[in-house]
Formats: sequence, structure tokens, C-alpha cells
Amino acid sequence: MTTQAAGEWNRCGSDVSSFVGTRVALVGKVVSCDSASATIEAHDGANVTVTRSGPAYTTGYVQVIGIAQESGAVKEETSTEMGDDFDLTNYASVAQFSAGKFKALF
Repeated sequence: MTTQAAGEWNRCGSDVSSFVGTRVALVGKVVSCDSASATIEAHDGANVTVTRSGPAYTTGYVQVIGIAQESGAVKEETSTEMGDDFDLTNYASVAQFSAGKFKALF
């Protein structure tokens, strides 16, 4: 398991399995949600399962911070609702930059 500083996470989508045991940030469109789990369409178009406890999300887009599981799911620690008109295409560009040659800026 990779050691992470407090407040540090990797942005993920369909590649969540690459980060097993580490804290990740998943941003996407809520496909379905109840108090036990949610399906989130990530910035790269993949559906990712989030295991959770709490009330259902009330907006169309969310950011989930949690721990990447071997199953490819994310175990939610916290979430932030992002509204109903979040631009996932722009976010996908930011995610690419943050993992690529501009990684040092993030």
C-alpha cells in the first residue's frame, strides 16, 4: 500500500483498481444511488460502484473521496454534491493534466 499524506488522493475513473488500498477521488454523474451503494459514471465514461452509508445523493454529479477496493469499487469516506450541471468533459481534461506532464501543479 502506498503511503499518502493527509488530504492527498489520486483522481480515478475506470482505473480505480490501480489504486487499491489508497485514497482516491471519483468525480462523476450519479447513475443510481441508495443508502448502501451508488453507481457513478466517471469522467472516462466507466461506471464505478461506491459502497456507502447515508442518505442518497440529491444532485446529478458528485465527488466521492474514499478508499479504492480490490473489486474496483470505492468505499466512501466523504462526498460533495456538485450540482446538476457540472461539466464532466472539462473535468476529464483536468484529470488528464493532473496525471500527465502537469502532475507537479496538482
